[in-house]
Amino acid sequence: MKEKIGLYGGTFSPPHAGHVNAARNFVKFIGLDRLYVMPANIPPHKVVSNPVPTEMRLEMCRRAFGDLPNTMVSDYECMKEGVSYTVDTLRYLSAGSRELYMLCGDDMFLTLDSWRLAGEIFSLTNIVCMRRYDCDGEVLLQKKKEYEEKFGARVIFIDAEALPVSSTEIREMINCGCEDLKKYLDEDVISYININGLYGSEKNGKMTEKIITEEDIISLREKIRPYLKDKRYLHTLAVEKEAEYLGSIYLPEKVMSLRAAALLHDITKKCDFEKQLQYCDEFGIIIRDNDMLSPKTFHSKTAASLITKDFPEFDTKDITSGVRWHTTGHDNMTVFEAIIYLADYIEETRTFPDCVELRRYFRDMLDSGEDKFLTLCRTMVKSFDMTIANLIVDSAPIDTDTVSARNYYLRSLLNLEKGRNMI
Repeated sequence: MKEKIGLYGGTFSPPHAGHVNAARNFVKFIGLDRLYVMPANIPPHKVVSNPVPTEMRLEMCRRAFGDLPNTMVSDYECMKEGVSYTVDTLRYLSAGSRELYMLCGDDMFLTLDSWRLAGEIFSLTNIVCMRRYDCDGEVLLQKKKEYEEKFGARVIFIDAEALPVSSTEIREMINCGCEDLKKYLDEDVISYININGLYGSEKNGKMTEKIITEEDIISLREKIRPYLKDKRYLHTLAVEKEAEYLGSIYLPEKVMSLRAAALLHDITKKCDFEKQLQYCDEFGIIIRDNDMLSPKTFHSKTAASLITKDFPEFDTKDITSGVRWHTTGHDNMTVFEAIIYLADYIEETRTFPDCVELRRYFRDMLDSGEDKFLTLCRTMVKSFDMTIANLIVDSAPIDTDTVSARNYYLRSLLNLEKGRNMI
């Protein structure tokens, strides 16, 4: 019997009672085994003025949906760079043992055929439309018939009472402080909004990212010790040193954040596989069938999520994404992510032949006066080549994100070399 998996995506800025009620009815009506609430990084169909950072919307969702049965808040789209396309998320969730159901409101339902690769969306998932009592039922039924005839769509309607205000109106209420918000927002969400000054609340919307000091780094070194075995702790300090060096070359304005990410990158490394799965369950981390074949990659996912819980002062987009992708890489990696990935690979205590070779390769190119970004791209390609070659020798699975990362740097390298040849 196939596992019933639900997807409920959106901006969730902020997540309100209407969202929570929709999720609860979705799980109950369909009988979902698991619902993934999926805050988008950059939604393709919506422009929000003064957008709230993705990590903050993710945390509000964890507070709003945390008590719902069979429901997990996932950071999958938040951790990806660029626009959050639904078809990509559905592909990621797809598996032979799963049947997908995607929830959407009646307004979104009417525009689904305009979404990117709409035909594939309809083929991958059942569409569950949350139909409000105040909407035009005939229009929805006509659209359902159109989708069925054109795409072979599978559409299910659920009736739900509409929340009398929208997210936009709630943001305006917060900004003017003119109404009691407890009937619209969870108290933990209200508290988070006020503490962080979101939507023009008590700090008038002025959000300042924490400035990491040398004292913070010294304190963090001590805080992470219980999370690491002795040998892993020494490796972590060496990664911090390497990240500081690489940061001085590529991102001098973010050196302190790079050092923090380096210190946090392995905080779940010593956890056994059962504990890794527990963390995945706790933080709503999506586990694909392929992931079960690569248990060594789980720690990067769980470590990034654990930062939110155990080290919230370092829970920034750069730091969590640097930790999240330090093992596999992914398409469209940022320079910050590449530095953490590379620092982990070539730090000076690494004695594996590939690590020694890659370290020498990178240093020699820099010393030769080669362009620093060409050097980075070539080094990243070589690192992925080494990783993939070793996995093939071991008859081990290759993570698709690693293949995508290699191809991304091949494209970047080609573009950089083209640009240089045109000068």
